[in-house]
Amino acid sequence: MVKPKIGKLAGRAFKVLNATLSVIPDTVEIAGKITDKAAPIVDKALDRRHEAKTALIQIPNVIDMPIHSAQSYLESIGFSVHVLPAKAHKKFAKAEIDEVVAMNPVSGKFKAGHLVKLYYLTPETLEASKALGDSIVLPTDLKGTDIDEAERILTEQGFTVIRRIIAPRAELGDKNANQVIETYPKQTFLTKNVRPGTIIRLDYLDGHNMALSRKLLSERHAKQKETLANLNELVKNPQKLLKSKNKQ
Repeated sequence: MVKPKIGKLAGRAFKVLNATLSVIPDTVEIAGKITDKAAPIVDKALDRRHEAKTALIQIPNVIDMPIHSAQSYLESIGFSVHVLPAKAHKKFAKAEIDEVVAMNPVSGKFKAGHLVKLYYLTPETLEASKALGDSIVLPTDLKGTDIDEAERILTEQGFTVIRRIIAPRAELGDKNANQVIETYPKQTFLTKNVRPGTIIRLDYLDGHNMALSRKLLSERHAKQKETLANLNELVKNPQKLLKSKNKQ
């Protein structure tokens, strides 16, 4: 009696399953329809990408060209151009006036209207660049050198030399006469190279001021020695210190 019921239930289940499957569309058919609809969209995106790539303009190198010719050429192929005077540099010393010596950007592909900066030489920039090309280095190791020898060295290097006798000071009491004590201008990170003919000042002591400086130094030492002796005396004899304070 149980088997007929199971058979009926199984039959009903098969009917429900068939009905459900008949309602669900074919998956392959749906995928095909989606692909057919998406294809035009993909094609358009690829076309737009191709058009964007083909619309980019290769920037040519116009360095060494006359500035006006370079500007006209770049503008004729679709770029926006801004011209600027270049800053002096020794590598521009052999260039010509109104010649393009630098550009930004230098290479690559860009859209129409992209800004290109051109740097060119003015007469002033060219002159300054030539001066930099002939620059010389400021001296750094002439302290203690004989004044005549220092002047000879600097003159041979292209400097103009002037001398200055320093006023006597105790700090200079250990220096010898006619020896370089200091040079000006001094070499720094910002002032290392200068133009030929730059004036270099040599500071030194003559014989008279050397003697006065040594006298001042001797007097300083004597005063320091006296002060030290007084301090030692006060340490040994504190009562003397107290009497000195009471008198005050």
